Amino acid sequence: MRIGIGSLIFGWLLVAALPAAAQEYKPFLFSFGEGPSSEWSSELCETISAALPGHCLFVAQGGVDLSEEYQNGAFRYHVALAFNDEGNLKLSLDDWGRSQAAEGILRQEFSAIDGVGPERQVLETLEMNIIDGPLGGPTTPGLPANHWRNAFWNGLALGLATWWYLSYDDLNSEDWDFTGFYTDDPELEMRPQIEKWRGLDGWRFDDNIMVFNSPLHPMAGAGYYIMARGNNLGIWGAILTANISSFVWEAVIEHHEVMSINDSIYTGFAGIPLGEAYHQLGQFFRSGERNWVNQTMSWIFATHLQLHDLIDGTAPLYLGERDEMGWPVDTWNRFVIQPGFSAASTQGSEVVRYDGEIAGSAELKRLPDFRRQGSHSQWFTGPIGVELASSFSTGQPDAGVYTWHLYGALDFAGYYHQNLRSSPRGKVGASHFVGLGMAFKHIQHRFDGFLDRYGIMNLPGLRLDSSFFAGPVDLRFRWGVHPDFTHTDALAYPTFEAQSGRRAARTVLENHGYYYGWGLTSALGVELNMSPLQISWQWDRHWARSINAMDRYRDDEERFGPDLDGYLTLTDQHDNHRLSAMVDIPGISPLQAGVIGEWRGRQGMVDDGDQRWRAELSELRGLGVVRLVY
Repeated sequence: MRIGIGSLIFGWLLVAALPAAAQEYKPFLFSFGEGPSSEWSSELCETISAALPGHCLFVAQGGVDLSEEYQNGAFRYHVALAFNDEGNLKLSLDDWGRSQAAEGILRQEFSAIDGVGPERQVLETLEMNIIDGPLGGPTTPGLPANHWRNAFWNGLALGLATWWYLSYDDLNSEDWDFTGFYTDDPELEMRPQIEKWRGLDGWRFDDNIMVFNSPLHPMAGAGYYIMARGNNLGIWGAILTANISSFVWEAVIEHHEVMSINDSIYTGFAGIPLGEAYHQLGQFFRSGERNWVNQTMSWIFATHLQLHDLIDGTAPLYLGERDEMGWPVDTWNRFVIQPGFSAASTQGSEVVRYDGEIAGSAELKRLPDFRRQGSHSQWFTGPIGVELASSFSTGQPDAGVYTWHLYGALDFAGYYHQNLRSSPRGKVGASHFVGLGMAFKHIQHRFDGFLDRYGIMNLPGLRLDSSFFAGPVDLRFRWGVHPDFTHTDALAYPTFEAQSGRRAARTVLENHGYYYGWGLTSALGVELNMSPLQISWQWDRHWARSINAMDRYRDDEERFGPDLDGYLTLTDQHDNHRLSAMVDIPGISPLQAGVIGEWRGRQGMVDDGDQRWRAELSELRGLGVVRLVY
């Protein structure tokens, strides 16, 4: 899966220089055929015109030739309404874009005599399916899934990855354990392919380096997922696509190797929160005004959708309300860009390390009136909220990378209650969301001589997001707890190895210093806004314990001896606290400045059943930062 992301980046570089579709459309041309009630048609025209000011409405009075309107390219969609012989109202929507790529998006008939006025039904259909629906909203329910294009994009990624895999067979053959199509070299002493599948004996944890397994496999899975979502597949269809692509890679392209359990989990599932967050950001910016910011961000976060527009002669359509940034107001957003400088020292060390840092984060919430005035109580499913964040810190060249991290999160089901009202001093009331979510996080951090790395897949767990408003005071409380599947560096393993003189009974730990495990994550965040002052505290704890007896060489007695159940048990824990105080810069509304204090604690243990080896590290860090918040 290593080259899949590389191919996507290459594709982005190829198309990013292409101009966006230049054709601008008026969204709709409405036409009304002759029917039982011409008066009704006129009234509906007035109603639609009031709801969509500035849109061209055309009412048919007798026979009408629409060819001129079609040929001049002024309108994107043609909405036709007419009564049929049975007295039912027929509504159809045709794409008049340059290629008519989405012809027949919506075709529906309504009864004019079923007790509900056809006017109301038509307007509800337009609102749900056009204004707030698949053509304008951040998701694509109701649009036909384009399976051929989805297969093309994912096939292209797999094809480029296969080309790389076979081009570097000297490197990749180190992992070959089973016979197959690529080689018949007897010196490799490979086992028959049937042994891989008989009783699932060849399903193991692999022993690749950390960066291949985390974060590259989740990033590859996110790529498969993004391409499926961008071709109008729903969440379940995108999950299926990612897992099929992962299975094809593991079982067919890498058939010489063990069927990697960890790769299958991380590609097929850890990529979901990353992929959905990326997809939602792409749809968000594509729903914005066509300015250079939104166009640039659309090419970054929705590359293949932008390319589809160029090929098809189409353009994204959104008719909802936008804010002063040109962004859709029905999706709450918070974007943060934060550069800064830091000084840090590990406990027991007299060395102070100085680094520069750049961090960015994005959060979208698709809950009605989230943190805005309104009252709601409702159950929700789907992409309710997403987050995407990353940071990078480094100092002088000989010091290397200090910290970098990647994080993606998805809330996909839950209950939301809100009751916020205005007052002379600001909003008053509260909002609460409790539901289920999942996330992926990869962190690499350097404690002086120990490079600490961990990739954590937060399995579906409980998430809470509450906000309290009392005039100028805004308090937000966030909490989550998740079971985990982890890739974690073993802090105490070097101590065990030095003092016991023994090797680990798992190859990934012996060769690369990390292990696979189950774990638990708990996280808490508190944000207090009393403009111009903002104070926040975040704490997260990650605990992991090793999974035994699934090593690539678990049946190699010559390597590990006959007692194959005598695995070491490893546990590791990370505690991170972050306290910040920020102040608004007068006259520059999105800009803040302030300080951040961090404490990072690390514990590790190796247990062989008779003796335990322990290790601990801690670090203090201070940062001075400026922050742009939108």
